[in-house]
Amino acid sequence: MTQPSAVWNNGNFWNTPIWNGGVVASGQNSTDDIVFNNFGLQNCNYISGYPQHINSAKRKIILGEIVRDDGSNLQDAFFKTKSIRITGVMKKSTNADFIAEIDLMKKFIAGVKNKELKITENGIVRKYIATLANPETMFNKRETYNILWNEYTLIFDVFSSFATDENQTIGSLFSQTSSAVTTDIVNSGTYKTRVQLLLNFSAVNTVSKINIKNNTSGEEIEITETINAGDQVLVDGDNQIITINGVAIDFEGMPPSLEIGSNNFTITITSTSHSYDFTSKHFNFYL
Repeated sequence: MTQPSAVWNNGNFWNTPIWNGGVVASGQNSTDDIVFNNFGLQNCNYISGYPQHINSAKRKIILGEIVRDDGSNLQDAFFKTKSIRITGVMKKSTNADFIAEIDLMKKFIAGVKNKELKITENGIVRKYIATLANPETMFNKRETYNILWNEYTLIFDVFSSFATDENQTIGSLFSQTSSAVTTDIVNSGTYKTRVQLLLNFSAVNTVSKINIKNNTSGEEIEITETINAGDQVLVDGDNQIITINGVAIDFEGMPPSLEIGSNNFTITITSTSHSYDFTSKHFNFYL
């Protein structure tokens, strides 16, 4: 029997020992997966193609006109909506199960918004907060003879622009009593990200000022509030606010973000004496 073309059929698939009677290496289960709103799209009933998520989000360009001359000046650029396209085939063993499964897809995929879309490749998870953008066309390719299987096209919009790791990166310092403390926070993603910084004061003697500065980016905030033992001061980079025990307060500066790589922070407390625990939390952002 003639072995099929390795170029056409992929040399790894048409492994030479299969055709020549040699020993064939054992297979390995794929770790790739696609899950939206806890609804699996890569299993015995769903065969999805590659999810088109490697492109970055659409970028909004802000230009300034050059007066009485050609061209424009780039003033800024921001990433906005990212679209992810997933196509595949859903199949069931009976027509009743097939019709019921279509209803399930509409319930758990089309009928919700801002849910987690997790795409796993080679064991690496990228998580998006996504919404189905094309519920009216997700089953457009169905024909009358499709009683057990049907193609689907799902286009998810990600309004937060980026993917993240499945879990947050968390760092902690305990029982800090010095007036100035330095620490490094690492952003392992491919784009700058926002961070939450929490100071939990266990002991206080006349704390009057808190300054937190990202020495890497130059961003800093300063708080001039009276702090008491038991107070929790949260610098919320996601919402660009600062709270004490959940109540928003005034501050100077801007809540620091994280540049790509290592970010060096200095926390300066103006007080007679104090003790606090420090916690940082952030998601790495991926374009």
